[in-house]
Amino acid sequence: MQLDQLRVEQLAESYFEHLWIIIRDDDRGANLRDFVDPWWSFSRGHPFVGGKYPHYSQRTMNNPCACGHEHKERLRRLDWISDGAAAAKLRRVCKNILKEGRNDLRSPSDRLVVDHSVPLAKIYQGIFIDHSDWEKDDLKKFLTHHMKRALLTSEEDRALDEVRDGQSLKSEMPRDWKWWDDPFARYHARAIAGGAP
Repeated sequence: MQLDQLRVEQLAESYFEHLWIIIRDDDRGANLRDFVDPWWSFSRGHPFVGGKYPHYSQRTMNNPCACGHEHKERLRRLDWISDGAAAAKLRRVCKNILKEGRNDLRSPSDRLVVDHSVPLAKIYQGIFIDHSDWEKDDLKKFLTHHMKRALLTSEEDRALDEVRDGQSLKSEMPRDWKWWDDPFARYHARAIAGGAP
């Protein structure tokens, strides 16, 4: 797919400018996801952007298929992949087979989830802490460091939701985690092995 790189960069900057206005004006009623996710996609370009010039849009990755038919390149270019998700990709079991309940091929490990490694709720907290002190470049560095996407199995995703040591990691980072620490710390805290694809 050939993209007009300048147009994609302009769209990324446009979404970032919207974020900047929301934060500068302390608009806590705005749905930041409508701007953060597209900013991430346009910042990455192909394969996270689709459509024909000038009508580009972000490509969503909800409920990706392990067989790789519709998301193959996108899944390969995420920031982090668990060992379990990598194994599911090798098995290449189509999510349509899972929906049909074909027990001969079905494994809970074949359902994949694309996860924000630092939960969006946590990122929002970080964005609005001392929001009046943000400089544009610092905000972009903050988002670039913390806005990562990971590929997990649905079982691993459920493990994040479990309460262990009095804490669920579904929308939180581990207690000892601080801003600018490892954005994949939730997975390490739940012993989910993996790394860069």
